[in-house]
Amino acid sequence: MSNMSNAPVRPSHPFNVSSVFEVSDTLAPADNRNYTFRGTTVAITCDGWQGDNSREYDGALVAYCGPMEVPHEEHCYALRAKMIPQVESAKYKLYYEAEHKIMVGTTDTFSGELNNNTGASGLGIVTSKVDIPEPNSEDTTLAFVMTHVDYSPELRESVTFEFEYRIRPTLKLKKSQSIVQCGKEILVHGFIVDWDDTSNRWIVTALNVCTGPETVSKKRAIQGAKVTPTGRVRPAKHVAPRTPTKTTPTSITNATTQKVSARSSPRLDSSSQLAETPDAIINELYPEAGPSTSRPSSSSRPAKKTKTN
Repeated sequence: MSNMSNAPVRPSHPFNVSSVFEVSDTLAPADNRNYTFRGTTVAITCDGWQGDNSREYDGALVAYCGPMEVPHEEHCYALRAKMIPQVESAKYKLYYEAEHKIMVGTTDTFSGELNNNTGASGLGIVTSKVDIPEPNSEDTTLAFVMTHVDYSPELRESVTFEFEYRIRPTLKLKKSQSIVQCGKEILVHGFIVDWDDTSNRWIVTALNVCTGPETVSKKRAIQGAKVTPTGRVRPAKHVAPRTPTKTTPTSITNATTQKVSARSSPRLDSSSQLAETPDAIINELYPEAGPSTSRPSSSSRPAKKTKTN
């Protein structure tokens, strides 16, 4: 069985973001239907990779919803969305579910820090990597590019785009640099910190990195079992017998066997006659039954009283 037998026909390597977004403007709906794609203008704020390039990058926050579910202008919302960036500019669209948002305040009342706090989760294929020297250190920062493929709800087709990820040589992340290999599928969690005008790519500082997929090991299937596309063995179904057989309790069987074995040789007297009566033998085997008694004859039983009128 091929390891890629359960691979999807269309690859899906999305890029998701989560943060608090400030709504500055309401965009025109896609059409005049009640439920349609409706958007607002929000911004991703960054301080730059070196902390010397503070910028706001405007984009569209889009949901398929009714007019009453559109976020309000000059309000801040905590939400999670998938990001579809443009290939040749810093413009982007964030697609989210309208019911999954939390209003956390207005522009004037919200006091949280938004710079470099746009959380990112990207799953993609590594296409290139390079080491960036760190000043006054022998360690290097690993920079690598991943290709993503995701479905655009408005275009109704899959689009391809790239993000650049960087892993600093910190105590927690230094060993993670070695698992990044070209052609491998990688999942990265981090934060968007910059936009590179030269390569037209967003830069993500990585906080957690994992690889996949693992090779599914083949398992030996027993008779009657089935193997799923992922290699998991499903045992055969249990079938109950049509005519269940009666079984004797083990404790009774063992006890009876021991008693019978103990009496395998009957006790005889000098004249080869039984030295014990049958009642004595029964009482020894089954003491709880008690001694057997003979039934009195009819002549010795008292006569029944008859009722006289």
